[in-house]
Amino acid sequence: MWVGVVDGHEQITTPYCRCPYCKKRTVTKKGGVKDVQYYHEFTAFILAGPEISFILDIEPILPGEGEISSSYRLIERVLGNYPRAFSVVIGDGLYLKKTVFNLLKRHHKYTIAVLKEERRQLSQEANSLSLLVEPKTYKQGRTYYKVWDHSIKGCWDGYGKEVRVIVSEEATVKRIHSKDGKSFEDIVDKANWMWVTNLPCPETDDLKNTVRICHCRWQIENQCFNETVNMWNADHIYRHSENAIIAFLLLLFIVVNIFNIFRIRNIKDKSIKAKVFLMNLIKSGFLTTKRPLSPIPSIPI
Repeated sequence: MWVGVVDGHEQITTPYCRCPYCKKRTVTKKGGVKDVQYYHEFTAFILAGPEISFILDIEPILPGEGEISSSYRLIERVLGNYPRAFSVVIGDGLYLKKTVFNLLKRHHKYTIAVLKEERRQLSQEANSLSLLVEPKTYKQGRTYYKVWDHSIKGCWDGYGKEVRVIVSEEATVKRIHSKDGKSFEDIVDKANWMWVTNLPCPETDDLKNTVRICHCRWQIENQCFNETVNMWNADHIYRHSENAIIAFLLLLFIVVNIFNIFRIRNIKDKSIKAKVFLMNLIKSGFLTTKRPLSPIPSIPI
């Protein structure tokens, strides 16, 4: 099953170029010097799968508004254009709002949001219940899990419906170089996660699958934002205007989606595993072709 993931991203920061759709902030540098920065932000919606993620749509965050306002417009548009592509939408702690939950519920979709300390009633109730109930324990790869699943009602002001709070304590064994640089040692990396969701309780009580779905949120950071910036220069502005920036990003995301589909389904050479290697092969094919592409004809002025 594909899972929808929504999040905001800051694309460009510059002290020089600006347009009517730039957001502005003042930062204090070393020595107390204040500098004005102009930047663009957008929210993105992706489909996260087991092997690949598809970037479906983006929506700019306009000056004077926050991420939730932009994401609300984006979610409404995605729900209209792709009504059967997903059943669950995941967001960070910013999306733990009744407006987002109610919007998706009207379209028969479920919501998962990260629970942080800002929601003290929910988090305190979940922590109290975790002391009274034994967790489900399992191992996946190098990670050991302790997972609790609590049904809580009346601790989220304004929502008024029962929600599930999933608590996950994770310990991952990692091997690192020792301080002498001559050997290795194992360390335990611990992480605690809490999510709020209106997903119904599964009949099989498969918390392993639920936790895996909750962790799908990281795909928008890794496979959408970080990858497109580091491998596809998505943070480069070729023309500083709102329409040009959005048009470039949408075209780039179409290219990235086609590239990922080709890599997953059509690569016959099993030695091609890294995306960078495949990108360099395609680039070298263009540069070494016997019949190079005809040059763009110059237009006389």
